[in-house]
Amino acid sequence: MVILLMAGIGLLLFGGIVLLRYPHKPGGKIAIGSLEVSSVGAGLPLIVLGVACILAYARTEQPNLWLPGASTEAPAPSTSTGCFDRYFSDFPPDRQSTVEVGTSDKTVLSASQTKTAPIALLFNENRETFGGITFNVFASDNLFKVDAIIDANCQPIEQYANVSRGGDKNVFQNWDTLQMTMNNQSYLLTLGYSDGEVEVNAFGTFTP
Repeated sequence: MVILLMAGIGLLLFGGIVLLRYPHKPGGKIAIGSLEVSSVGAGLPLIVLGVACILAYARTEQPNLWLPGASTEAPAPSTSTGCFDRYFSDFPPDRQSTVEVGTSDKTVLSASQTKTAPIALLFNENRETFGGITFNVFASDNLFKVDAIIDANCQPIEQYANVSRGGDKNVFQNWDTLQMTMNNQSYLLTLGYSDGEVEVNAFGTFTP
């Protein structure tokens, strides 16, 4: 519909020339809806027609501008990706917990809950989820095994390690600390198993 814009600009320019240089040329009448413009000279109707073409172009290209109360500003980006509900959909509510940065000594699995199914932890900063981890606990051996760690876009990350003892980054003993790097920030997570409960001993940011 760019032709409307070009035609409108052309009519505006031509109408302006006619209006200024030939004010006594025969005019006419233009009616658009309830709006009616008449002129002795030919320039003014041409200008009105040009404006009408430009408005028609604007309405075609930017329809929201014609809606009552519509804003011309782009919508603000969402602070949540919305992927976490889908990613953790296979985990029952009692197998999911959120841990806020700065958390310590928080029970995430009670003594009465089974230890033979995976657990999901969602990492929060000021109540906004920015990542998560899924893991299994092997109570008889006092160890944990990582299944996956994801970032703010629910994409798997590979930058993590057992900083307590090294070795296999997916295996850590009771009270070992896991260091993870996601979203350009490093975090430390310490998990423990005691008296039948699984707890987050500590979770926070790490600055080398």
